[in-house]
Amino acid sequence: MRKAFIGPIGDDLPTLIIVLFALFMFFSGIVFAYGLVGEKREAMELNEASLLIAKVFTSEGVLSDEDLNPNSPLMQKADMIAESHNVEYAIYFDSDGNQNVCQINALRYKYIIARQSNTGYIFDAIVVCVWRSAG
Repeated sequence: MRKAFIGPIGDDLPTLIIVLFALFMFFSGIVFAYGLVGEKREAMELNEASLLIAKVFTSEGVLSDEDLNPNSPLMQKADMIAESHNVEYAIYFDSDGNQNVCQINALRYKYIIARQSNTGYIFDAIVVCVWRSAG
């Protein structure tokens, strides 16, 4: 029997190519699945941050325009939550129509609340927009 041109491994080369291709496909699948898990985890963390920020503003059920000022206790509490989750947020009353304060890719949620106005309480909705910080 004559030896292969490449040497002793030459006889096994066709089998090795199939095994290497199978290993490549296996590890490619693992890397792809790991990427999907990371994306889902990122989305869940963003949802959690948006719910926690919204909870700050909806916990009492009544909001006034002063509650949305940057120095109000509610805004300071929401700022701490946003900083701990590495997100940015914007909040506005739906009836005011400040939709351009949100980023295009931001999560937007509406929550029904009672709004304190000059004439008493009216039902309104707050919109909470949350997006991932750049840095």
